[in-house]
Amino acid sequence: MAINFPNSPTQGEVFSHGALTWQWNGTSWVSIRYQLVTNPSVIDRHTANGNNLTFLMSSVPAGANSVLVFVDRVLQRNTDYSIVNSNVVFTTAPESNSKVDIIIHEGAGPTGPTGAVGPQGPQGPQGPQGPQGPQGPQGPQGSSGNAVVNATTSNTQIIFNLDGIANGTSNLTFNRTANVFAVSSTLTANVSNNNVTVGNSVYVTSEVRCNNLIETSTSAIKENINPIVGALDIVDQLTGVTYNRIGVNKVEAGLIAEEVAQVAPELVVFDENKKPIGVYYTKVTAYLIESVKELLEQIKKLEKK
Repeated sequence: MAINFPNSPTQGEVFSHGALTWQWNGTSWVSIRYQLVTNPSVIDRHTANGNNLTFLMSSVPAGANSVLVFVDRVLQRNTDYSIVNSNVVFTTAPESNSKVDIIIHEGAGPTGPTGAVGPQGPQGPQGPQGPQGPQGPQGPQGSSGNAVVNATTSNTQIIFNLDGIANGTSNLTFNRTANVFAVSSTLTANVSNNNVTVGNSVYVTSEVRCNNLIETSTSAIKENINPIVGALDIVDQLTGVTYNRIGVNKVEAGLIAEEVAQVAPELVVFDENKKPIGVYYTKVTAYLIESVKELLEQIKKLEKK
């Protein structure tokens, strides 16, 4: 005779057919008889009164699967009762005078104390960088810089020093009449008499006016000195243009840095992205000089013919 076992049983589920009883162990149905329960840790025996649903266990089991409940030596389904702390609570009270045996399997005693905390594991890898946070609020305006203005005459002299004390002279003067800054002699690194020395680049967005502009050009600071070859051909490829700067209604004349970079990159200033942004106009003179010399040489050859 075929026995129809339940489909999709849960761990510890009990199934009875006639006088036979099985329990699902997670992989198969195992036959269980009261006599085969050997070496139990605890056996609690009670006599039902027909009304009582709750029966006390003498110890707390490790879990529901470690408890077997028999009524008159018939294994009960785990759907017929529940384990609540140290109590077995039936859904329907066993009949009066029936024998209720509660068996806790060996090795399933009460829960022991919590063990000591193990050592800390190794640090995990660094997580990905988070998104950029929002821009913070604008900070307060800083204090005034250390510039001293000597306004005793019509022209105001600007004296640069670190402590803000007018203890020297400077070549940078503000001309009130012309409404411009003027450099009387040299703009070259320290603040000392008759010189303003600048260690880094100076960026001016308008005009710089001076009596003399001197660029250092001594051979003492140069190496790999070679004559310019093909200057006339290079100059022939340059195009002088007139233009006005965007947003400024003033006509200027000059060269286009991108075009100069194609034939004479040594005359061009590049930004950090290697994009042309300016031209060394004073250095163009060297190419013009060599171009004139080449033209003179050509004229001499023509005169000899």
